[in-house]
Amino acid sequence: MMAATYDFKVTSDAIFNLSFANFFLESSSFSFSVNVILPVQLGFQFLKFKHRKKIREKFVRILIASLVLALSTCMLYGQDGFDPAYVKTFGKGVVLASNKGYPEYKKLDPSKIKFKKGVCFIKPSEGKTLDIRYILPEGVDVSKIIQKLKAEQPENAKFQDGEDQSYWDLWISHDSKGTPNFDASKPWPIKLGDIPKWGPRASLWYPLTDDVTTGGAIWADLSSEFYDWLPTAKPGWKIWVSVSFGFNYKANAGEIENKWDPDKRKFIQVKSTGALGFVKSAPIMAGTIEIE
Repeated sequence: MMAATYDFKVTSDAIFNLSFANFFLESSSFSFSVNVILPVQLGFQFLKFKHRKKIREKFVRILIASLVLALSTCMLYGQDGFDPAYVKTFGKGVVLASNKGYPEYKKLDPSKIKFKKGVCFIKPSEGKTLDIRYILPEGVDVSKIIQKLKAEQPENAKFQDGEDQSYWDLWISHDSKGTPNFDASKPWPIKLGDIPKWGPRASLWYPLTDDVTTGGAIWADLSSEFYDWLPTAKPGWKIWVSVSFGFNYKANAGEIENKWDPDKRKFIQVKSTGALGFVKSAPIMAGTIEIE
C-alpha cells in the first residue's frame, strides 16, 4: 500500500520548491512510514541574467530526475505484497505444494508448482523436500472465524496461549512399506470437510501473519515426519492437507476446559491436566498432493 504526494513549482524569481512527502509502505511482514521533505530554495539574483536560464533548466532536469527516482523507489517497495500471479494462475481456496523449494510470497516461480484440476503433483526424483502454501478462499474472514470460536469456548479462550494460529494436518495414503491406510471403511478424503479416519502423519501450527490471505508450511518443520517417506513414495501415493484456524490454550491443572471427544464427536467439559490444548475451526482449505 502506498500513497505519495508531491508538489513541484517554479516561481518567477527562479526560486524552486520541491516537496515529496508522506509515503507509506506496507507488506505482510513489516510496515513503516517515511516523511521526506526536500526543500530546495535557490536564488539566482547574484548571477548575470544571461546565465540564469541555462542554470534554471539544468536544475529543473536534476530535480525532475530525482523525483522520478524517488517515485520509482516507492513503486518498488509497494510491490512487496503477495504476488497476484498466484491467484491469477491457481485461483483461491487452494493448497499448493512444491518439492523444489518454498513458494515465495513476493514472487511466483511457476516451475516450482505442478497443479492440475485441484491436485498438486510432485516427483521425488526432482526433489525430496516438501513446502506448502495456501491461498484463502474468497470471502473468508479469518478474524471472524476465530472470534466465533472464542465466543463458543470462553473457558478455553481465557487461557489462550500465544497468538491466533493456522493449523496444518497432513495424512498419507500409504505407509513407508506401501501398506494403504485407507479402505472401504476408511475412505480417502475427496472434498473439503472430509477428515481421514486414521491419524495424521504431521500436525503443525503457525502464528497468523499480517496477511492471512496466504500462509505456508515449510520443510524445516515437515522434515522430521517426511524425510523417510518421500524418498520411498511411489507414483499414485497421496498426501491430504487440511488447513484450519484457531488458538492454543493452556488451562491450569484442575481448571475446567472444553476438550474434544473423538468418540462423541463434540467438545465436553473436563478438568484440565495443564497440557497444551487446541481450539480449531473446521477445515477452511484442503487439497491433495499426489506422487508422480
